[in-house]
Amino acid sequence: MTSPRAAHTATTLADGRVLLVGGMSGDDRTTEAPAELYDPAAGTLVLAPAISSTRQSHSATLLPDGRVLIAGGYGPGGEYLAEAELFDPATGGVMAVGPMTVERAGHAAVSLADGRVLIVGGVGRGWTFLASSEIFDPTTDAFIPTGSMSVPRESHVVLTLADGRVLVVGGHRGRRADIELFASIEVFDPVSGRFSDGGRCWFHATSTMPCCSPADRC
Repeated sequence: MTSPRAAHTATTLADGRVLLVGGMSGDDRTTEAPAELYDPAAGTLVLAPAISSTRQSHSATLLPDGRVLIAGGYGPGGEYLAEAELFDPATGGVMAVGPMTVERAGHAAVSLADGRVLIVGGVGRGWTFLASSEIFDPTTDAFIPTGSMSVPRESHVVLTLADGRVLVVGGHRGRRADIELFASIEVFDPVSGRFSDGGRCWFHATSTMPCCSPADRC
């Protein structure tokens, strides 16, 4: 790559190229890495200067029409972002959309069967761990709030199931000695806009036994 980076995104485009966006670069962890496009046929990377690179721990999601939704993350000063943009590989251009309903970083995003994008959890302003979620509609270029998970999550995984629902797995809230690691699974239904709790267990950093209800003493 043209520069080292971490906490970036990599998205496979419809034509087979890979879009790399943002991330931290440099020993000070604040330098922003420029956006790049990797061409697997040529084995080369070229800059994508139209894309704002001043974000990390964001999401980048391929839409059915080939565009990429880039949303949220941390800004260069460590601020939480609600800003979002659409990158069009056909033109190389970028268009601002949104913003999201709340600032969030460390969230997860996934395409729904109808072409919308679900954005789940993360961390927001005031270092608040988020249980909330929202949906981006590419027909209106707007975000709307939807259901909330049973617990706030960061560094979780989401994926679309064969029936169109979305599986949310694991994650955590808190940091260092106060971290809670989740073993729970939740399922989001795009029709109802609600999450169903598939078992709410988590581990505290100082515990060897899981908590599976608020009454547990883990």
